[in-house]
Amino acid sequence: EGTRTAFIVSRVLVRGTDLKALIDRSEEAGEKDPQRLLTLASEYVPDAEFYKDDNLKLQITEIRTRAVGLLLRKSLSNPAELTSLLAQAESLKVNERVQQEIRFALVYLEAKSPTPDFDTALKMLKTLPNWDRAIPPPGKMVVEAFPANAMNAYLRAGDNDRFGFHRLAYARLRTRQLQASLKPDGSNGVELAKQIQFEFPDEKTVVQQLVSKEVDWHLSRSDQLSRQDLIAAVTLLQGLDRKAESSDLIQRWQKAQEKRFGTSTLAGILRTADEYLFVA
Repeated sequence: EGTRTAFIVSRVLVRGTDLKALIDRSEEAGEKDPQRLLTLASEYVPDAEFYKDDNLKLQITEIRTRAVGLLLRKSLSNPAELTSLLAQAESLKVNERVQQEIRFALVYLEAKSPTPDFDTALKMLKTLPNWDRAIPPPGKMVVEAFPANAMNAYLRAGDNDRFGFHRLAYARLRTRQLQASLKPDGSNGVELAKQIQFEFPDEKTVVQQLVSKEVDWHLSRSDQLSRQDLIAAVTLLQGLDRKAESSDLIQRWQKAQEKRFGTSTLAGILRTADEYLFVA
């Protein structure tokens, strides 16, 4: 009628809400096909946005989070799939807890690698909460689960234990990164040992191993040491309370000098005596 349109209502049909329909359809889909759940959730995004339906938006996020969690469990041993899944989870804005699970899975796989990419793994690890919280230390369950069964234990763990996993993973990766920078001859072992002892006081075994590397290096080159080198080596050994090895190094150095300068000539005797006098 001109600019006005009228409707004669003969029937009112009341159907379920979009929220109810989404819940019912997601329950029918079950948990065997996560991709179907993601597709289903996407169908309701336009309506949720158009009607500004916060409850529907929340349900969409919950279904997406559940689907991504299911995909995570299928991809625990595949770094490429996990990387792709993390990008998808971030774009879909799924629950942050699930995103943390994917990041930790990637870090854990890298930590198990014989030749990990330390920089990449540590950078991702630092996006996880409390990776640097030393107190309280990781609990017994965390220590026992790492490294054999860390991922399965992590997925079942509460927040405090997850923080422990973050800290322990950081400690293991960072320690290995420092160990990897040990020179082939072991000559920088003490320097690295001090760094590890400063960052991780409990890593006593690793510290001792690195110190031993440098000690062995000093002992192996007694015939090459200058006077200043000898002073540095003896100071190191005595500082480590390894007096027997210190004495052995001095004796070997003296014999090397005697062999070097000889005792068959007056000049050789005088020079060798001077080396003994220096030691004294």
